[in-house]
Amino acid sequence: MSSRGVALAAAFFAVAGAVAACSGAAQAVGSKNDTPTAAAEPARFIVQFHGIADPSDPQFIRELSKAVGAPLTYVRPMSGDFHLLRTVIPSARLPTLLERLRARPEISHVELDMPVRRQ
Repeated sequence: MSSRGVALAAAFFAVAGAVAACSGAAQAVGSKNDTPTAAAEPARFIVQFHGIADPSDPQFIRELSKAVGAPLTYVRPMSGDFHLLRTVIPSARLPTLLERLRARPEISHVELDMPVRRQ
């Protein structure tokens, strides 16, 4: 196998392991009626924090993830003091996660990042 093939295989297994690890934490969000076989999907959130010195701090993101019951990853800062966060959970659980994020005192605004296309 070429070095590129080895690198691709390693990347595949790393992603598969990360998804498997996230799925356990994602079970905390949702209702008892959610089917356990629902496929986890990536979702991104545009978030504006207040009173947080560094929203990209890994410790802060871990604490926020635990508080809302879903694995969150900091992606990048955006303009206007907004930040992009990512999670991988079943789409049926997104409304609950959005409610939990909106209820957090350190979050002044949160919305699902949706693609905008020109007509």
